[in-house]
Amino acid sequence: MYNVQSLRKNNEILELLMKWRCLSLNTLKELLENKEKINTFRQKIYRLEKEGIIKSQVFSRASKVIYPSDELIRYLGNAKSGLINEDNIRHDAVVSLVTNSFLKLEIATEASLPHEYQTKSTWKHYAIEPDAILKIPNASEVYNVALEVELWRKDRKRIYEKIIEYAKAYEYDYIFYFFGDEFSFNSYTKRLHELMTDEAYSHLKNDFIEKFILIYNSELSKSSINLLESKIYHNNESKKLSDLLGK
Repeated sequence: MYNVQSLRKNNEILELLMKWRCLSLNTLKELLENKEKINTFRQKIYRLEKEGIIKSQVFSRASKVIYPSDELIRYLGNAKSGLINEDNIRHDAVVSLVTNSFLKLEIATEASLPHEYQTKSTWKHYAIEPDAILKIPNASEVYNVALEVELWRKDRKRIYEKIIEYAKAYEYDYIFYFFGDEFSFNSYTKRLHELMTDEAYSHLKNDFIEKFILIYNSELSKSSINLLESKIYHNNESKKLSDLLGK
């Protein structure tokens, strides 16, 4: 049984971890607007780890990543929303970093992760479920944007299949694909262009051209990201994300 006093005292930390599931230490501290010295904050996190309330992993190219223990998720009655897959900690921390960057810059007004939109009473089945869903306002519209983070290279067949599925998915106005290495970014750009010119998928050509925004940022494995400086490929053009968003 957990120390109830400890849970109450650290309620803000636990609420953020239950929302975002995986956060780097720096991102967590920033979201909390915590003014403590970093070593003091680290000690607080360490104590929560010793109590078995939260867990962490450290990656060679990233800061410490914090996430709720399965026991905490069960204790709070949220097990139905899915337990943590520890094989995906690094990936999920990057998803949280990117989505929070969109929110911080006020580009997106809302962001939800799979454990949220799969369990809401109003949830409807998505033909394809992304790493996150962003709500991005533009004039009188609010775009439904699927967010995908690709940290590992996939074979050509898998790339084609997923792009085609997204092109068919009417639920999404746009698909943002984020890459941390330029090779993968260039590979997806090539595959997308091949599909644009494939007669077998001519009925999806406009979807390939307009819906997909491929984004390369070398800082994805770090604890912070300059989102607007990301290199993008969209509508057969290469530019910066700031150009696309008018920022």
